[in-house]
Amino acid sequence: MDIQLRLAEQLTNHLNRVYCADLKRQVYQTNNPEDLRALCYHPSGYIRETAVKLLGVMQVGDAWPDILVRLNDWVPQVRISAQESLVKLLVAQNADIMVSCLPELYRLLECRREDHRDWLQNVINFLLQPEHQHHIINALSCTSPKVARLALQLIIKYNLLSTEEIIQRCLQHQDPVVRCIAVRHLPDVSQHISEELLLIALRDTSHSVRLAAFDSLLKQHSELLFINIDRLLFDANASIRMRTIELLKQSNKNAAEHYLLSLNCSDITAKKTSYALWGLGVIRHPEALSTASRFIKHPYAKVRCMALQVIVWLVEEDRKENLISAVKDDFPSVVKEAVRLINKYKVSLSLDELNYLISNAYHVSGCYGLLYRLSKWDRLIFLLSQLANEPNQIAEGELRRWYMSYNNIGTQPTREQIVYLTELLDIINPPYNLSLHNDLNEIVKFYYNG
Repeated sequence: MDIQLRLAEQLTNHLNRVYCADLKRQVYQTNNPEDLRALCYHPSGYIRETAVKLLGVMQVGDAWPDILVRLNDWVPQVRISAQESLVKLLVAQNADIMVSCLPELYRLLECRREDHRDWLQNVINFLLQPEHQHHIINALSCTSPKVARLALQLIIKYNLLSTEEIIQRCLQHQDPVVRCIAVRHLPDVSQHISEELLLIALRDTSHSVRLAAFDSLLKQHSELLFINIDRLLFDANASIRMRTIELLKQSNKNAAEHYLLSLNCSDITAKKTSYALWGLGVIRHPEALSTASRFIKHPYAKVRCMALQVIVWLVEEDRKENLISAVKDDFPSVVKEAVRLINKYKVSLSLDELNYLISNAYHVSGCYGLLYRLSKWDRLIFLLSQLANEPNQIAEGELRRWYMSYNNIGTQPTREQIVYLTELLDIINPPYNLSLHNDLNEIVKFYYNG
């Protein structure tokens, strides 16, 4: 008690010195834990040091997070005081709050003012004592993902729970990373896990958890994969579908039969239809092209996009023709997908072809993604011709983008392009953007006179 009174007096003196001229200062009570916790963040190192010491002497367990911050304080005396106070607070009744501070504890390893590894290990060893382990185990239900992840890693590392208990507890957690870490622990153990838990993992909402469960079951040569083969072939994640196809191939079974059979069902959904088309395309089944062609005008855009992808994969010689046709589709998402594929496969387009697409497309805005298939100067000609016909914000935005990246490519315009650009700049009146118009004029004049 004498120590507490002495520290409280020191703190009062420090506060009076700091605030001697401030009549509107906040009044701090040296016996109030909340005030002392606030003073842990005070600009004065003397005040921080004394506040940290007082919290340790008063055994304020709730101050763990505040004192932890001071372990990396820029004042060495404050760091020493923080260590001494935390030693005093390293008691059983504070074990729960220690676990909740695990993220802050591990973050100290990234700090460079001092080496905190020994201090961290002391806290971990304290929590790993048999009478305190339940606090770590209970943290698996913590709503904070960071706390739950670190607690799970400690449980796995020090074998605090059986694998089945870990899986059972973690599959109920809302954080997909916690569920994924738990499921990835499966290949490293030979303990029996109930099929019910494995099925829950295989049907998880997170694709990373499903993928981890798939890998675990594959390494265990589990029959559950074959029992759920239809679900896996139509999984939302492409990696899982691909691995399932490979699994069937290694087992001398044909995934195409499942996909063709599903396409003949009258109640098949658009999602399953697109996955079936994808599967036939990946397998390069003889009927893949004809089947995809049947669905190229499907009522759902998702199916049309997948059918387009399959056709483009399989038919290289007519790729450009198929993609140009898709750009004229009446679904905006199909146009967007066609533009993406044109850029992906680097399909070359001439200025005339792009003008044709713009004039015949249902969704003109989606076609502007094709601009980068043109050369630098053809792109400028196209944008200026669009503004000459009918000014629009999309063309103006692309024109500003062209000007900003003008020096990125050093190609020079041909004489015909210079003449055409000069004519276009003359007929655009009133100018869309006076300053940009003048800058473009200067660029074209430079090449014209050169």
